[in-house]
Amino acid sequence: MMGETNNASYHAVAWTGGEQFDYEDTNNGVAVSFGAEALSQDTKMDAEDNDWVFVENFKLYLHSAHMKVDGMKLDQVVLAHPNGWDVRQQSFLRNAAVECGVFNPPGETIAKNIRFETEAEASVHYCIKHTNLSSQLNVGARFAVCDAGGSTVDATLYRVTSTQPVLQLGEVDASASIPFGEIVANRTFEARLSKGLEALGLDSDTVGDYSKAAIEDFEFTTKRSFDFDNPDRKFNIKVARDKAGHGGHLLGVPGGKSDASEIEALKSRIVSMYAPTPLPQA
Repeated sequence: MMGETNNASYHAVAWTGGEQFDYEDTNNGVAVSFGAEALSQDTKMDAEDNDWVFVENFKLYLHSAHMKVDGMKLDQVVLAHPNGWDVRQQSFLRNAAVECGVFNPPGETIAKNIRFETEAEASVHYCIKHTNLSSQLNVGARFAVCDAGGSTVDATLYRVTSTQPVLQLGEVDASASIPFGEIVANRTFEARLSKGLEALGLDSDTVGDYSKAAIEDFEFTTKRSFDFDNPDRKFNIKVARDKAGHGGHLLGVPGGKSDASEIEALKSRIVSMYAPTPLPQA
């Protein structure tokens, strides 16, 4: 936070490991594993042994036409999109929303009532609703939102223009993007893993098999369970199954303490982009 309040930084990581995947027991027709757990090596082995079916993106099928509520009318639809998108992309989204027919009342179109919001600003309203930050936001206060995504880290600086009757924000400057997303964590882990396995004197085929399994386990499970409050935590990563196909070999790896300097460097870079210009001395 910058401006009329004390400087502070808030990490938002509570939504990691979302439930967009699950395994279903085909014999009983029930779901047996959800979210990041469904992507773990242990669950995949159980799935092979028990003939479970992997279900992906099932939320896309939850809102079929027959589930519409008769007489329901939507006055407004708000669609969130990446910060860099503009009128052209908004037009595409508007047309798609109209053509899919989900939002249209009988004989009408919702096109004129569609509004757009950037993902950064949408996240601001979400965080404010579920935290106590609203009490710290006064008119004129400025704060930066940092979205650490897959390939980039996007930062936007906002200024509070009004708090009543609803919170209104304005961008102080254009969004900035830094090529420092989670792909960097993947590559760093892969490099350190390969170096460690080669030091064990394993043959190239074994190193390749272990690396493939470990990288997958790291990307889909271990990385998603990382906790800033416990950076010294040690993770066990599955690198291979045993000959019977039931157990496996585990590789112990340290947490993220060794990368703390990189994280601090990134935070400093973001702050420097939006640092207020010092006032001239009298």
